[in-house]
Amino acid sequence: MSITSDGSTASYYELPEGAKELQDLISHRNMNAQDGEIFRAIYRKGLASHSDELRDAKKVLFYAQAEVKRLEKKTPKPPAPMPVLQVAPRCTCDSATPGVHDLSCALRVKPVPVCNCSAHDLPGTVHMPWCTVLASK
Repeated sequence: MSITSDGSTASYYELPEGAKELQDLISHRNMNAQDGEIFRAIYRKGLASHSDELRDAKKVLFYAQAEVKRLEKKTPKPPAPMPVLQVAPRCTCDSATPGVHDLSCALRVKPVPVCNCSAHDLPGTVHMPWCTVLASK
């Protein structure tokens, strides 16, 4: 059950009637062992003679990590994505040469390199040595 807060105080901060010690709060919220240990360690942090602040902080971390692992096991994993079926492309050009397709053809698998030497892909055109068209061939 989720309770919405308007940003000020919310009912989930109110103490249950008759609560006199931490165990009453732990029981009221039906906390599990990890949550209860975290709650106790935070509340007594630096006050107990047998446990300094660092020990209490490490205890909180230990139980928090255990709770995360428990919740991760409990959380269902999303289903694996369905494989996408690939449809083989069909020739969409009118090339007269078998196996050679023009720039607009769906069967042309390599991206067409862009000429960067001012020569254009016309018959008889010579590209300069630094041209990206030459580098891709």
